[in-house]
Amino acid sequence: MVVKIEFYSVNSKFVEIEWLLITQSKRNNSMMFGAFVTHSPESCPLNNKSNKKIFMQFEKKIKTNMKKYKIKKILGFYMSALEHLWVIIFEAESSHDIENLCLETGIASFNTVKIVPMNTLEGVMRKLKRYS
Repeated sequence: MVVKIEFYSVNSKFVEIEWLLITQSKRNNSMMFGAFVTHSPESCPLNNKSNKKIFMQFEKKIKTNMKKYKIKKILGFYMSALEHLWVIIFEAESSHDIENLCLETGIASFNTVKIVPMNTLEGVMRKLKRYS
């Protein structure tokens, strides 16, 4: 299935991405999701004391609540400080579980969070070969 995902970056440059999504894992019934997290410079933990306090607790709160929200793994957590952009790659049963984790940990308290299903390049290549 080809899905078009559209979003705006902090600097308002339009970005359009076409993803070939093959997300269901046959072995453990989990899926891979990317959470694209953005905030304004004013709400950035580097510039905002109350958000810095929330941010400093993320790692502990995420680890504490992963099982509660059926998050199997965090495959990656990347940040671009100047773009005020985070990319978190989850292995989870549903995007709703990730949404609840973002609410519980405070990630959603000062960020906009977009959660999308994802796959590896290898998974996409296998699918393309199968349907060629």
